[in-house]
Amino acid sequence: EMLGNGFNEAKRYGEALAFFERAIKTSSANPDAGFPFMAYEGESESLVSQGKVSEARDKLEHALTVARQNQKLGHETMILQLLGELAVRTGDHQVAMKYLKQSGDLAQKYKFYRTVGQSMIDLAGLYREAGDLQSAEQSATLGVDASRRVGDRYYLPRDLTVLADLKAQRGSLAEAEALYENAEDVIDGMLVNLHEAYWSSSLDRKST
Repeated sequence: EMLGNGFNEAKRYGEALAFFERAIKTSSANPDAGFPFMAYEGESESLVSQGKVSEARDKLEHALTVARQNQKLGHETMILQLLGELAVRTGDHQVAMKYLKQSGDLAQKYKFYRTVGQSMIDLAGLYREAGDLQSAEQSATLGVDASRRVGDRYYLPRDLTVLADLKAQRGSLAEAEALYENAEDVIDGMLVNLHEAYWSSSLDRKST
């Protein structure tokens, strides 16, 4: 599953599929291994990227059924989010909103903040496209709060920028400026840590 996800990140979707299919077959032959949720989630991404949307949806819906039957709440929230994002890609925004709201509500209830963050940012984009800036801002605010709770510095600048854009559109320029500056500070902090790690490793190599 992890190898498949790595190939997905590298956009080598054909190779990723081979690993996901192997993980699913291995799991089927070894029931004690449990259901391969990550493989189904990753496989759906590979299929969508190859234009096989219907197959991807079938995979996710099957995994969602299994997650609900076995009360795997973390996987349920993730799969709902992925179904929502899939609906966004196919232009079915009403269905996308339904799935993303379900994902966000369930994740909020059980404190799966990483999923809350992504679902709410996705939902904010849909509200924005529909012209409902107030709901978009409310969703983005929840997304930023969730990212902060998990200490997610990688996606936090993105989330802060989404909220800042919405604040600016609604005329709250001072709040928007503060959020943009916050996003810049997070990015600067990441770059400083990156440089420190690079120079520290360089010094270690030179001293050996």
